[in-house]
Amino acid sequence: MKIILALTHGLHVRNWCATGLLKMLVDQGHRVTVLAPEPLLGWVIQGLMIGDPQGPYNRLGLCRTLAVEPYTGSRVRRWLRAGPYRTASYATRSIHTRTYAHKLARRRRWRQRLEIAVAGRLGEGWALESERRWRPGDACVRLLQSERPDLLVTPSFLHTGLEVDLLKAARVAGITTVVPVATWDALVSKGCFLERPDRLLVWGEQSKQHAYELHGFQAQQVVVTGAPQFDVYAGPMPAGQRQTVLVAGTTIAYWQDEQRVVEALARDGERAGYAVHYRPHPRQRRDLAAFAEGLGNVTLDGEWREQAANGGGFSPRPADLGHLRGVLDRCFGVVASFSTVSVEAALLGLPTFMVGFGVDIPGHADWEHISPILTWPGVALCETTDHLLAQIRMARSGAFESCVGGLRERANTVARNLDGLARERIVGALEEADG
Repeated sequence: MKIILALTHGLHVRNWCATGLLKMLVDQGHRVTVLAPEPLLGWVIQGLMIGDPQGPYNRLGLCRTLAVEPYTGSRVRRWLRAGPYRTASYATRSIHTRTYAHKLARRRRWRQRLEIAVAGRLGEGWALESERRWRPGDACVRLLQSERPDLLVTPSFLHTGLEVDLLKAARVAGITTVVPVATWDALVSKGCFLERPDRLLVWGEQSKQHAYELHGFQAQQVVVTGAPQFDVYAGPMPAGQRQTVLVAGTTIAYWQDEQRVVEALARDGERAGYAVHYRPHPRQRRDLAAFAEGLGNVTLDGEWREQAANGGGFSPRPADLGHLRGVLDRCFGVVASFSTVSVEAALLGLPTFMVGFGVDIPGHADWEHISPILTWPGVALCETTDHLLAQIRMARSGAFESCVGGLRERANTVARNLDGLARERIVGALEEADG
């Protein structure tokens, strides 16, 4: 089988290359042309070397790499897809979902308000019809003509639109298209598909329902595989006493009280005898996390620090893939503001305490992908700092140990990874899509 794998973002490079998923595809004998951001092409090769330093040399005939930038659309197309078209979709969908209503409410700059007033009034139908009138980019057409792949596979966040020209060119050429949805919330918070693929691969049953109910896909078009980067959470946590709480940060737009919460935990930890591991969001600016350097019992995450020094973002290094799992293995609980880390913690049976107070936080509890998680055993929505600290003390005393099994079972409905076989399921789904 010949595959074009378009990795339009660094996170996709991590999820497909650092996990060994690309290597697994090639080792099955499939010929793969990988499109990736030019600065990250070296990490694609590194992914072929996992467990086999001679990997790239042994697989040169089956895998080659190209820069993805020529295939992501013109500057005007990228602006329309990530700007007005996305806003039009948000405005249409805000009628039915609280997530989109909240996103629009946060867009307060005059340019954003103008975009909402114009594109939002025109609506999602206008965005889809306008996109339909665009021909696929010439570079994409030429690539597919020269490669003649059986499948086009392009992971997507939906809202960036970087894969649309490739999907469109593949449809015109009669090539089967597969989109692995890159996150657990994309189908409920990132707008519509400007170009619909033939098949979707999703993390779990929750996303499968979102694909049916919010995007109109049929049962045979959607495959639950799990997230390849979460296979590291298969297997129980090691035995032993754990004396650390993880604070998983988010973007400053959604948790403006993050510093205050970390400082409160640091003070409580000094009194109660536990440590705080602080992991800012990968996109967080270094200066906004600098306060943690002066807190005695707070450890600023080493992987985040290294990435921040090199421009930020998610690490593409295979050696870093299990870093967060290693941190969580030392923790008795997680403090988060509605972060994906809460799902990762639950896969290990760890309780999560959601910060439900402060600037602009409480509305997040109503988001369609978040509200079910708040019903899980061992997940608490904390209404004040004192409430949060009380939950931390309960976790240290072992009050949530009975929740381990229930947490892991429910987390598996969001990310099917307890068996550690997401990558095998993805390879199988691609082979099945080829028929």
